[in-house]
Amino acid sequence: MRIIYICVALAVKCSGRPVKVVHNREEDLVCDTIRHPARIHLKTGVKKDGTITARQCLLYLNNGAYTHHGDLVAGAIGVVFSGVYKTPHLKYDANLVYTNTPYGGPCRGFGNVQITFAVESHMDDIAKGIDMDPVELRLRNAVSEGDETARGTRVGRCGLKECVRRASQEIGWELKRKSDKAGRKVKGVGIACGNHWCGWRTGFDANVWRTGYQDPTKLYQEDPASPFIRVREDGKVGWRDYFEQELYDSDASSCILTVNEDGTVIIQVGDPEIGQGLKTTVAMIGAEELGVAIEDVKIVGVDTDSGAFGIGSYSSRVTLVLGNAVMDAARKAKASLFDIASRMLGVDKNELVARNRRISIKHDPDQYVLLGDVAFRAYSRREGGELVFHGYHDPDSTIPDKRTGQGTISSTWSYFAQAAEVEVDKVTGEVKLLGIRSAHDVGRLINPLGAEGQVEGAVHQGIGYTFFEELEWQDQGRTRNANLLNYRIATAEEMCPVTPMFIETDDPKGPFGAKGLGEPASVAVAPAIANAIENAIGCRIRKLPITPDKILNALKSRGKED
Repeated sequence: MRIIYICVALAVKCSGRPVKVVHNREEDLVCDTIRHPARIHLKTGVKKDGTITARQCLLYLNNGAYTHHGDLVAGAIGVVFSGVYKTPHLKYDANLVYTNTPYGGPCRGFGNVQITFAVESHMDDIAKGIDMDPVELRLRNAVSEGDETARGTRVGRCGLKECVRRASQEIGWELKRKSDKAGRKVKGVGIACGNHWCGWRTGFDANVWRTGYQDPTKLYQEDPASPFIRVREDGKVGWRDYFEQELYDSDASSCILTVNEDGTVIIQVGDPEIGQGLKTTVAMIGAEELGVAIEDVKIVGVDTDSGAFGIGSYSSRVTLVLGNAVMDAARKAKASLFDIASRMLGVDKNELVARNRRISIKHDPDQYVLLGDVAFRAYSRREGGELVFHGYHDPDSTIPDKRTGQGTISSTWSYFAQAAEVEVDKVTGEVKLLGIRSAHDVGRLINPLGAEGQVEGAVHQGIGYTFFEELEWQDQGRTRNANLLNYRIATAEEMCPVTPMFIETDDPKGPFGAKGLGEPASVAVAPAIANAIENAIGCRIRKLPITPDKILNALKSRGKED
């Protein structure tokens, strides 16, 4: 937790008044968390036909001056590293390094952006080394449904290969990849792909939580009488049996659904709307299940005093987890309404269907009662009472084993591929983005307009960290460019045409088959662009952001080698 939250809470408690914290631009850039900078070294064993046999990753993650999710980000990078391509042998070493710079924290992608840039750039280098088309290399090694990853995760519904095919086809891969590279301005295309979790099971060790000690031996040395430890018969010190458990083991969300006497619906949710379209999507899920119009559904935001429980809006989990909780509540509500409607229509409740604000007989849709009339009857004639229902969902994921790393932190995964076309000026080093095609396995598309907006916004963010965004530090860790004049962000002028494409795989884990999209759409932008630049000028840029100076230096270095 950021210390400012505690300070604000204490200020409210002491003053008895509302407290608001306002940062100026410099404080906003210097004092808040940043995406963890990473240095990544990769090795891959590959056969002549392109089959990957082994991979090794050595990670150095800049933690900054304090730890704020750094260990979790390092773990997340290892999870993603093992999940995109079939790899029989895999080694991953992570080093979390304290420095005197601003500290890292959670950022959209949560480690996936860093590792995907490295791996997908590396994949193109491999393809070049064995004289294979980069798309073919990815298709040969991409995971499919039923495969088992190095971490022991069984791949569920997976549209990764279809995403790669669609993105490459839409960008005009075959023709543009081999275009003329002579002249001052040259064009190139590149592709990158990946996967992302739809939820993240979190666990905290009960013993560590209560004692503050990772190792019971150290606690025993300082306090031999501690009630949390015991000395076993073999003389080894361990935790007491009844404390050897996870204190916290959850990835759950819940909701409270109320059907009013007029047939309108109120859904209280425990996860916040942060601009990702939560309210619209869960309203659509509830409306579809109950057979009412979306305008009949009102979503009430988080209220920690009286509302529903939720872990939060992160890890691209809301559509899957909260959506399933809403489905759970809506099914309970529908069952209660069907009980009443069956008596009103004189048929068995299994013969009923809810659609268009009506509850009707399946084989005779002209025989129906209005859902509002059924709800009114429940409230007014003692035939059901108040129509309030709780929905809850905790996915069938597991906390990874602390020693082996084996486990399934997410019950299902989203997959994606992004292809970029660029034009590079070899005299100035300027890069012009001509277009990006973004293909996503979303399971089932619930909110098409919202999904398109997610992809377009995510690509724009990706363009920002690909070309512009970079904090610069002096030797002592002081930030040099803590203002928007020198810390550049992408504007509308830098945006390019974006074509979102959605692959529907109807995932049985999600509500109506849906999966998450919030983070995946920003992950592969940078490597797709970097690979397109390499295709255009034959030079690999290995560090973000990609600036004209770096391109010119790469061209100069290549000229010396030639």
